Amino acid sequence: MTVNVEGDLGPDPGDEPEVVIAPTLTTERLVLRAWLDADRDAFAAMSADHRTMRYLPATWSRQESDAFIDRATEAFAAEGFGPWAVEVADDERLIGYAALERVSEDLPFAPAVEVTWRLAGNQHGKGYETEAAVAVMKHGFEVCKLDEIVGFCSAGHVTSRRILRRMHLIYDPDADFEFADESRRLRHVLYRARRGRWPGRVMSEQDWNKAVIAEFRVSRGRVGDTYEYARLLLLTSVGARTKKRWTNPVEYLPDGEKFVVFATGGGPSTTFPGWYHNLKAHPEASIEVGDLTFGVVAEEVTGSQRERLYDRQRVFDPSFVPVNEATNRPVPVMVLTRTR
Repeated sequence: MTVNVEGDLGPDPGDEPEVVIAPTLTTERLVLRAWLDADRDAFAAMSADHRTMRYLPATWSRQESDAFIDRATEAFAAEGFGPWAVEVADDERLIGYAALERVSEDLPFAPAVEVTWRLAGNQHGKGYETEAAVAVMKHGFEVCKLDEIVGFCSAGHVTSRRILRRMHLIYDPDADFEFADESRRLRHVLYRARRGRWPGRVMSEQDWNKAVIAEFRVSRGRVGDTYEYARLLLLTSVGARTKKRWTNPVEYLPDGEKFVVFATGGGPSTTFPGWYHNLKAHPEASIEVGDLTFGVVAEEVTGSQRERLYDRQRVFDPSFVPVNEATNRPVPVMVLTRTR
């Protein structure tokens, strides 16, 4: 991914802090820029939206969202980095922010600079999070000359963990820590990237799948890091158009002797994942569970049966969202029945 930089790159000795603004970063689809007064209404609406804030303790008031924008401007004056406003290049519409920020001094790995992001709820699943976050990390390493950038999240926040891994931040298993929000203490995990070792790109879906598949097969079905809480199987299906055989790691829900898979996570260019379309075209497939391999036939379920399985999945994974956020369509549910 190419990142172009325009504007003031940060404070020089003797500069007045007020004149330092966020440099503009451009990627293939996004513009990361300084905050404008015109952003305040859109950001306040975003910060009051439960879809945007669902992984945070609470939504923000208008006063809190305005204060964040004010602090963002101050951060660039003090550090040369901070939260950038993020807009889609072709329509100049604010969709959220991506940031480099110093972590709180009371965290066990402080001092450190972390990469963070927050996008509007209707912008998830398009790859914008990784595109924006990689852009600010490039700026941090190449312009600000930071030695290390970290990312952290609760251990159960699988989406953020996978975004961090896809950005080539490495999980540090010795750095797990507890972090309290307003109502509870949760185990958190830390990921690190070092200048000179970080490849400066997002891991491709193909490379991600290869790494997970290799670990699955070596460990007989056990995969750590972002899949530590997941029930995982390997699904081999026949391409709907190519007729080639494709293997994908897929989380599943056991239902008696059957295996239930949910067609979430289609990525930026598809409504639902490719394996779903493969199973619709060619229901016969094979799966690997633990160290066993056997054939299955897939059937999509709807109505009350789908709702029953949605409810069971929510119990296992409270973060499960049964509606595709980009299309507002229900997530398809496929039941895999063993054939041999």
